[in-house]
Amino acid sequence: MKKLSFKQAEKLHREKWECLAESGSDDICDWPREELVEDFVNRCSACEIASNGMSGLDCLRCPIEWDNEFNCYDDRSYFQKWANAKTPETRKKYATIIRDLPWVKR
Repeated sequence: MKKLSFKQAEKLHREKWECLAESGSDDICDWPREELVEDFVNRCSACEIASNGMSGLDCLRCPIEWDNEFNCYDDRSYFQKWANAKTPETRKKYATIIRDLPWVKR
């Protein structure tokens, strides 16, 4: 695959999290177009952009504006709240928030 553009990455992110917001699934890979991100760092278009084609991941370069300067690995992040949610309704809530988080170029 050619290098992923910022715009393409954001579009894939929003599509994936829209699907998870609708389904309430607890499986991050539960997206009909998952094959598009299967070779990305952490199967995530934002992580792929943050890695900048390098082998390591630099969370400081994450294009997602996580609230309060958290990153997705922080226990207080919306991603962790989604991952630890006990019900589909709660997962839908956090997936919607993640889908709508702003993206900025770093």
